[in-house]
Amino acid sequence: YTGTTEVSAGTLRLGVGGAKPAASPVALGGGTLAVADGTTNGTQTGGTLALTENSVIDFAAPTAVTTLAFGDSSGVPWTVGRTLTVVNWNGNLSGGGTSRLFVGTSASGLTPTQLGQVTINGLPVTQLSTGEVVPVPEPAALLGLAVAGLGAAMVRRARR
Repeated sequence: YTGTTEVSAGTLRLGVGGAKPAASPVALGGGTLAVADGTTNGTQTGGTLALTENSVIDFAAPTAVTTLAFGDSSGVPWTVGRTLTVVNWNGNLSGGGTSRLFVGTSASGLTPTQLGQVTINGLPVTQLSTGEVVPVPEPAALLGLAVAGLGAAMVRRARR
């Protein structure tokens, strides 16, 4: 088929890589876009991404690499006050991992306002220079990592 892939209710499950036309824009108007079954390597590519109602992207906690890639969507209007909630994401904060979400190929694939409308596993997001969208850990989590690292360094120093 051609044209926009619209998700307005229920769940659209893309179970294998390339399940939808690569150039097809995606409009999320409610409901869930389920990227994969969680066990199959797959890449879903799409045109731009639009958000008109609160919607979900579900990575199904993949054990195999699953990538969802959209084109640069910074010029696509998103409805103010609507949220895109990404769940079951299992990637790395620095990029990579088994769940990968790209919008464009640079850090400007989404506007700052659009980024503010997205959460991954309940956390706010940022966009890497590759276009990958990843969660930003909460300050308390960063503080915990810093304290743990400092503690490990002190133990090593004490052993010398």
